[in-house]
Amino acid sequence: MRSFYRSFLVAILLLIGLSLSLGPAVAKAHPYGNVWLNDNEALVLNAVTELFVNKNVDAVDQYWSPNYIQRDPFLPNGTAPLKNFTALSSFTYETGFIVSNGPVVAIRSRITPVNRTGNISLVVDIYRVQGNKIVEHWSVAQDEVPVNRTVSGLPMFDPQEHHSYNLSQCWNEGEETRNMLQARWGLHKLFNMGDLAFFDRFWDRAYLQHNPGVASGSDQLRPNV
Repeated sequence: MRSFYRSFLVAILLLIGLSLSLGPAVAKAHPYGNVWLNDNEALVLNAVTELFVNKNVDAVDQYWSPNYIQRDPFLPNGTAPLKNFTALSSFTYETGFIVSNGPVVAIRSRITPVNRTGNISLVVDIYRVQGNKIVEHWSVAQDEVPVNRTVSGLPMFDPQEHHSYNLSQCWNEGEETRNMLQARWGLHKLFNMGDLAFFDRFWDRAYLQHNPGVASGSDQLRPNV
């Protein structure tokens, strides 16, 4: 079970790593520090900022669909449970990467319990947007390991990561599609077919690793694939 869980986490990290270059095709750009967001990315960022940072539960009615579909196993469908969860929870919320493809927006965050009464969680929330409303949600979470305990010496999360990597509207739709197909095809080749030749071809030897249990460099990652 431990081996399966480790392989699953590695797969997620590889997918995130391969997808960092994705930049959505946009009809309108919205400023986000020194970068730009498209309409759906800006809507999701505004929604989570109002709800989770500013604790404004009225934001649910503004940004979420009343027919909200919840894939989190601990919350039922609809907006009322989301309002109750926010009102009853005490945490700080920081945003990181924001990437999207069409109506689907993924945003990384760090959730820190007030008074440090629990583990700090790093979360990837995936939202589907339709008609200027958030209509569906998935999430993946893991506990944060302090940077002084990660094997690579790199942090698992940086609130400035979106700006540091300049994830803005710098890719056209064709290049975005090629990147997505390469990521999906590559993971299939690695984990379903065991084709390490693909890994050797596409992973840079200076690969930076933010998984706390693996060192940087493709040579360090290869035995875990």
